[in-house]
Formats: sequence, C-alpha cells, structure tokens
Amino acid sequence: SLHLGESNQGCTELSNNSLESGSDGEDSESMTSSSSDLPKRQKHSYRKKKKTRKSESSFSRGTLIPDSEEQVVKRYKKALKLYQKYGSMAKAYGYLNVDRNTIVNTAPIAELFLADSNKFEQIGALKPSKETLRQFAARCADAIDESIKMKIDAMKEMGHLLPISIHFK
Repeated sequence: SLHLGESNQGCTELSNNSLESGSDGEDSESMTSSSSDLPKRQKHSYRKKKKTRKSESSFSRGTLIPDSEEQVVKRYKKALKLYQKYGSMAKAYGYLNVDRNTIVNTAPIAELFLADSNKFEQIGALKPSKETLRQFAARCADAIDESIKMKIDAMKEMGHLLPISIHFK
C-alpha cells in the first residue's frame, strides 16, 4: 500500500507542474497579443500566367512525323500497343502526342500492310515528290477489296488492329 501512495503523490506533482505550465501559457498568449500590434502585411495578388507556345523542341520528345509508309506502320503499331495497354485510343494518341485524325487518315496504309503485304507491294511505294501521305492512304484504301476488308475486320475483332472505321469513298 505504501507503493501505491507514492505513485499518487507523483500524480499530484505532475498535476501541480501542469498547473504551473498553464500559467506560463497565459504569458505566451500575452506575448502573441503584442505581436498583433505590428502592421499587417498586404496579401499577395496573383496574376494569370500567360500561355506559352510550344517550341519546336517539343517534337524532340519522340514524336514521329512520318515521311514514308514504314514510319506510318511503325507509328500505327505503337498506337496499337498503347491501346492494348491502356484500353483507350484517346490515351494512346495522347501518349504518342498525335491527333486522332492523323492516325485515322493514315490507317489504310498500315492496315493494308499488316493484312496483305503482297497487295501493298503491288501498289508501289509512296512518291513524296508527287503525292502526300493522305493521297497514298486513299490509294491504299482503294486497293482494299472485299476479301482484304473481311480479313481486316477479323483482325480488328481479335485486337490485332485498331478499331477504327474508315470512310474514304
């Protein structure tokens, strides 16, 4: 019982100390009130930041601007892999930093190449001095006959091609 009594005395000492520290708290409050006598600082006004244009170095991020059919196919395959990874064509195009219409406009080149490379070789290569990629894509779309179209649709259903519907005609 002696031991319990000593512990009670220790508790009363702690409570006395806390009361003393409480009186110190009043002094600290009076000190803070004197700090309010100082002049108030003005609030910082925020300005809208001007939008900056993207510099030409933004293309150095790895954005591929194709000038041949091989590069179009390479970009299409990258978009397909990213679509399979993220499950969204918008995310895939955003990651590639390419507009959706850019992929859609050049998709017949890649689809014909992946579905029937023999027919693709019969068309001939892109002639950069005479035609644009869009014109070459239209030529590829014209070369896609009914059997190749069925194969392309089957590949799209299996996930081997991007699910893009193309309307050139």
